[in-house]
Amino acid sequence: MKNKGTMQGNFKRLVKIIPNKGLLIVAIILIVWQSISKIIFSHFLREFIDTALARDIKGFMSVVYLMSGVMIVEIITVYVRRKASGKYSEKGVAILRTMTAKRLAQLPVAELEAKHSGDYISRMTNDINRVREFIVTTIFYLIYYPLTSIGALLYLSILNWKLTLVTSCVTPLILLTASLLSKPITKYMKQRQEQLGIVNSLAQDSISGIEVARSFGLHKCLEEKYSDAVALSVKSAKAVAKRNGIMRGFSEVLNFVPFIICFVIGGYWAINGEMTPGSLLAFINLLNNLTFPVSMLPEIIGRTRGDMVAAERVFEILDHSLERETGESFEITEGGQVIQFIDVDFAYVDQLVLNKLSLEINHGEMVALVGPSGGGKSTIVKLIQGYYDNYRGQINLFAKSMQEWNLSAVREHMALVAQDIYLFPGTIKENIGYGNPDASEDEIIAAAKAANAHQFITELNNGYETRVGELGGKLSGGEKQRLSIARAILKNAPLLLLDEATSALDTGSEMLVQQALDKFMKDRTTVVIAHRLSTIRNADRVLVIDQGKIVEVGIHEELLEKGGLYSQLYLRQLENEQRTAKREVV
Repeated sequence: MKNKGTMQGNFKRLVKIIPNKGLLIVAIILIVWQSISKIIFSHFLREFIDTALARDIKGFMSVVYLMSGVMIVEIITVYVRRKASGKYSEKGVAILRTMTAKRLAQLPVAELEAKHSGDYISRMTNDINRVREFIVTTIFYLIYYPLTSIGALLYLSILNWKLTLVTSCVTPLILLTASLLSKPITKYMKQRQEQLGIVNSLAQDSISGIEVARSFGLHKCLEEKYSDAVALSVKSAKAVAKRNGIMRGFSEVLNFVPFIICFVIGGYWAINGEMTPGSLLAFINLLNNLTFPVSMLPEIIGRTRGDMVAAERVFEILDHSLERETGESFEITEGGQVIQFIDVDFAYVDQLVLNKLSLEINHGEMVALVGPSGGGKSTIVKLIQGYYDNYRGQINLFAKSMQEWNLSAVREHMALVAQDIYLFPGTIKENIGYGNPDASEDEIIAAAKAANAHQFITELNNGYETRVGELGGKLSGGEKQRLSIARAILKNAPLLLLDEATSALDTGSEMLVQQALDKFMKDRTTVVIAHRLSTIRNADRVLVIDQGKIVEVGIHEELLEKGGLYSQLYLRQLENEQRTAKREVV
């Protein structure tokens, strides 16, 4: 990941990313005109008062027409500028969202696992919304306020340089205050945005785990965790508000000083004839365009710092290295070794999971991986899919090194049926169709039939057009699992990976799912992570994994006769099943 950028660096990068620079240039030119028009209007105000007091009707009407023209142009300018900045910001934010979403989809699994999904959601919502606010308004305030102040100062100097010098003496103090007081806001804004990410994560967990929370009576515990996270985010927000309040209060006090000076000294000079009434009124009107922008600078600078913190959090996603895209796509042939691990070491952070592990799986074999939890079974399946590159040793797939393969290409030859089934919001037909986006409706139905899913689908009111709900919440565990199998069948890959595919199912559902799997596994290389050892009696080989090593190898009967770890696991599981069956009978 690249080094974190400065506020200026993040701003330049943001502008560089967003296209349609012409719209931004138009909006900037128009905001410059708005600044100039303030000066022009004050000049006409001066002429308006002086011609009125001098009873110069012709001059008075000319000024009225000119002031009306300036106001009409101002109205048109504001409309066009807002339209241009709006189009620029909406297109830009849409592109930024697309880039971020695309990047997230291409991040390595290890990186995705390092942060909670709620934090990523917060970056794509809260932080990008802050970026949008910056593009729509803040960026133009950064131009408008300083430019208006400079223009006002120049024209005030023309009106009366002595009065300008006296009234503007506090301006450097306001600017210095803005710089000093706005610096800590960056830190507090960073904390606030990160805390909002945690709040979103906890909210997402509470919604996703609502059934577990209610079952175990966890609502108070979760509420406390959520409240604590909200309290921390509020604390950071209060720190930001406190700094903004101090800056705004200090600026407001300083803002009054020039007017008091102007009223006293300018009024005295107007009475003595050193200034015309029109010049004094124009001076007072324009003085507001000097003091107000300067007084707003602390707030705008603070807001900009916060917006750039949000942009930096978005850029952190864009700067992450992508999953490897190098490598080739190879033609695969039947026969020979499909999977080979040679002295593979793998660790999560500092925890060693696989230790000099070696295995070979040949074409058409059904190989089961069993063993205690945390032994490394799921890690093996993840490495087969190329989710991690930071392993030591050699991994070969279809007689080619994993490092030679293009990851997308090698995954085309695999189909996964996992324990935790993910169904996308949409219809049953769409979810099965993700196995092969080019499949016809007849092929989708055929896959559903092969997965023993067609019957329950046709019994639903809308059949294959039934919407599954979020995470497939409208379907039972067995129904979701059979849709997952149908999706894998439709993909028709030569390598099938089953990650405890039936562990969470009841006996009836497991039988239907197992029947579907048995049909699908014929003439196909299959790696099974088995939870229920009774389901792998027909495995060609069973590899017993413990503490990252293969400690036993054989078929079901052989391993039972050895009386080793596999036998212990099997007997313990059999005892638990018998105890459960007795309770159900009672």
